[in-house]
Amino acid sequence: MGEPTDFELMERIQSHERRAHFMLKDRYHKRLFEIAFAVLKNTHKTHDVVRQVFDFIWRESSLFDLERDRSVAIWLYELTGFYARERLQRWSWFPQDRAQPRGFLLPTGVITGLSLLVVGLGSYAAWATWQLSSLGEQVADRQPQPDPEDFQQIYRQWQQQPGTQSFTLRAPRFETDTLAQILWSSEQRQLLFLATDFPALPKGKAYQLWVVSQVAAPSGADPTQTVEILEDAGTLNPSPQESTLQWISQSLATETPLGFLVTEEPQSGSEQPAGPVVLESSKVAPIQVGPPKTPADPAPRAEENSGA
Repeated sequence: MGEPTDFELMERIQSHERRAHFMLKDRYHKRLFEIAFAVLKNTHKTHDVVRQVFDFIWRESSLFDLERDRSVAIWLYELTGFYARERLQRWSWFPQDRAQPRGFLLPTGVITGLSLLVVGLGSYAAWATWQLSSLGEQVADRQPQPDPEDFQQIYRQWQQQPGTQSFTLRAPRFETDTLAQILWSSEQRQLLFLATDFPALPKGKAYQLWVVSQVAAPSGADPTQTVEILEDAGTLNPSPQESTLQWISQSLATETPLGFLVTEEPQSGSEQPAGPVVLESSKVAPIQVGPPKTPADPAPRAEENSGA
């Protein structure tokens, strides 16, 4: 049996099949990255845009009309171009020392043409812009990384949220003393990463964070079996001047993570882990909301027969 078509995957996604969503992501991740990067010229922001697109597809898959819309690929390209332009315009309002793009800013029409030209859709730009205008209000806004003070406030808020989980990440086989903590918010489906004395990487390298989860086995396999999958959560780029690394992800597709990995990858990131594992998480520990409970006394051991 051959690979499912794009339309078959979309139909399964509309039925909330998580595996179909990841299959579509594997099929189009590289192409969407090229489209977004042509607009943003920034690897980290490009990864965020691609994650936004696939998160939107999972949440709003019903917007794709299987009977009327002609191409899943074109819909993905349009969404990517829209998100990338929206991200570029939003960052242009920030102070120059934080987010203002250097050099001159191309007109929106030129940017639209360039992003679609990557996939041979130059003549399609005007129609795509018109069609996407109705989706503007449905696009969830994504904020840049908060200031350190805001980060600490978010950290404290997440600790008080029911359902927040804490993960500790260590080097495999305790090869180094590096430790990191992840708070996972099941409400936002975001993670908060905190590490101290995280070593900087040489130029051209970055740390990439992966979420480990499970989905049902493919059709035809044992229905009781599951398949472990990895979702790209973003890249981390600590500088030698930073003693503490604080980072918050965008909203992710994973609902219930089993754990996390940090690998060393190229600066542009990887679709699948290719470099060495730097950190890996231990088992999940639920965050306790409220005062800690007093541990119960251990059960008394049976006394050995002493013959007395």
